[in-house]
Amino acid sequence: MLAAEKERTWDNEGTSQELRSLTNELLKFEPMIRLGHKNWEEIKTHQFFSRVNFDWNSLAGKSMVSPLLPILEHRMEYRKIDPMKIRPGYNLEG
Repeated sequence: MLAAEKERTWDNEGTSQELRSLTNELLKFEPMIRLGHKNWEEIKTHQFFSRVNFDWNSLAGKSMVSPLLPILEHRMEYRKIDPMKIRPGYNLEG
């Protein structure tokens, strides 16, 4: 592994410092220094999540509805989507 790959960072100027920090910490090459390698509390207490209203209970209970839905090109791709997880009012038929 090249040293440059280990030091690679994500630095999108269009995002907040908190999001860049969270992304870089989650994508660390070395697992033992990656955010969350000890437990979920490391991730939950990251500064990014102090600025957003994130429902950890819905995530843990697998009842969270995704805020982002894919744009599907072919009708057969819809069978991959659990209808119970779709945001109310979203039309799968396009």
